[in-house]
Amino acid sequence: FVRNLPSTYEFGWGDNLIFGNKLAIFSLKKDIFVIVIESEEVAKTYRAMFEWAWRAAEKYATMSA
Repeated sequence: FVRNLPSTYEFGWGDNLIFGNKLAIFSLKKDIFVIVIESEEVAKTYRAMFEWAWRAAEKYATMSA
């Protein structure tokens, strides 16, 4: 599934990955690195922020065949 956020949101060259009770934060531009935080509370908070953003984003319009 894909959703769009308004173009006013600029995410740059990073990403996050939530798995189990861990959060990995990636920087993918000049100095590539990953930080992994192992915390149930941090993972829970990032999951909640993802769910909020997912629900707030518009559904991506797909072309019909």
